[in-house]
Amino acid sequence: MDSSLFKKNMSRKLKIDNRVVQEMIANGSTIQQIANTCNVSATTMKKYFKDYSLKTHTMLQRESTTCLKHNVEFSQRTDGKRVCLKCNAEGVTEHRKRLKIRAVEYLGGKCQRCGYNKSIAALDFHHKDQIEKDFGISDEGITRSWETIRVELDKCMLVCANCHREIHEELNLEN
Repeated sequence: MDSSLFKKNMSRKLKIDNRVVQEMIANGSTIQQIANTCNVSATTMKKYFKDYSLKTHTMLQRESTTCLKHNVEFSQRTDGKRVCLKCNAEGVTEHRKRLKIRAVEYLGGKCQRCGYNKSIAALDFHHKDQIEKDFGISDEGITRSWETIRVELDKCMLVCANCHREIHEELNLEN
């Protein structure tokens, strides 16, 4: 059987709309997402991709020596994996934002002194007892797991930036 005839029969039999597939590829969808939309298994979609020489953004990225998003060379990590430093930094920033939102929600979502809750950026974590402090929740440079952060949050109170400065002024006046 001619392979092009087989492809047409496969496409007709599975009712995969190539326009939908092409559009989803252009939008950055994964094979699993495309398969779900087309009501076929991921394995079937992988075969469809192979038969039609299609590639997702991720597949193209794996073959490239440069980041397709930032157009910079990949750096080699110590474990041998390639990484775009800009994509990595963006990922860390997003992870920290999600952790801060979760931490703020964990401690009640508002300043425990005055009730302020308008901007998450203006909310700080104040350690009730500096001696028990293992690390600063918002310290830059280190990303920690939620469980580690939660244990440290139990030693803190959530306060707005103004109240936090007032607390430290009061502590300084006591000493």
